[in-house]
Amino acid sequence: MRGFRLAALLAAAACLAAAPDAALAADLMSPNAVSSSQLVEEAKRLDGASISFEGEVIGEAMPRRDGAWINVSDGAYAIGVWLPASELGKVRRFGSYRWKGDRLRVVGSFNRACPEHGGDLDIHARSVEVLEPGSPIEHGVPRERIAAAALLLAAGSLSFLLWRKRSRNSDESRPARD
Repeated sequence: MRGFRLAALLAAAACLAAAPDAALAADLMSPNAVSSSQLVEEAKRLDGASISFEGEVIGEAMPRRDGAWINVSDGAYAIGVWLPASELGKVRRFGSYRWKGDRLRVVGSFNRACPEHGGDLDIHARSVEVLEPGSPIEHGVPRERIAAAALLLAAGSLSFLLWRKRSRNSDESRPARD
């Protein structure tokens, strides 16, 4: 039994060692699903790990020569994601005041202090999947605000009418100058 465990461990190590680069080796193992809070709070432990991160894409894409930056927020923090140019076309709608952005699953390598991008915390995406397309956001006016506006309009109109009546009465009581 002990020999079988050792053989299985050596076979797994050989597979990982035979991988041409660290990204492929990381892909052989399933990526950890993480939140932005985990990425920020456990950055040292997760540095270089293959991760899966889900959230809404917000702002706008910042295309560069060989890829693009996007920001993905899961509600706690927004994380910068470096995408290959081939993956950017999958993202259709970015979140803003009027739109809820596409909900994405980003799989890639997490960098606590990326040497390629000025030492920033980021994710280098290998793949992006749209889980839910973006949609418009309706911003209705609450009834309380409509009632308050109507009340203020009525009070302002009444104040204006009383002021106008008072100013006319005072004009009629003054003697004419010649």
